[in-house]
Amino acid sequence: MGQPAKVMYTNQRAWTYDVNRLGFRYHMANLHAAIGLAQLAKMDRISETRRSACILYNKLLEPIRQVTTPKSTFTGITPFLYYIRVPGNHRQKLRDYLLEHGIDTGIHWQPGHWFSLLKSCRRGELAVTEQIANEILSLPLHSCMENTTIEYICSRIQLYFQEHGND
Repeated sequence: MGQPAKVMYTNQRAWTYDVNRLGFRYHMANLHAAIGLAQLAKMDRISETRRSACILYNKLLEPIRQVTTPKSTFTGITPFLYYIRVPGNHRQKLRDYLLEHGIDTGIHWQPGHWFSLLKSCRRGELAVTEQIANEILSLPLHSCMENTTIEYICSRIQLYFQEHGND
């Protein structure tokens, strides 16, 4: 996965990247491993609070017609990411609007066929993949997230679409 070094060594996220060749991902230090082992003792609470957050997101976002939420009950899983789909012509404008209101979002998925490594692979029509790639948006999710935070995020998304929904 290639990203410019000047981005990697700043306090910024690079949401786009390319994959040029097969490789390995090694970057966990002993300290990170120790933290991970300590977190395992809290796994039940971590899982439950993340599931609850995703369920609340789905409940609050479901009435917004421009938003498509995950079709999951979140049973038996520990979500690490919460994503929605919004019309592609709104995604960046919604991201900018949310950021203005203190809400950071992300784009955590790109189709594989966009990567240099896979561009020459045989493939068929990928219209649905292309559409989803331009619509998917990750919302904040972390363990023990306060319901008031989720309510605030969802209210801002609702306000955005009330103001810009027909653009």
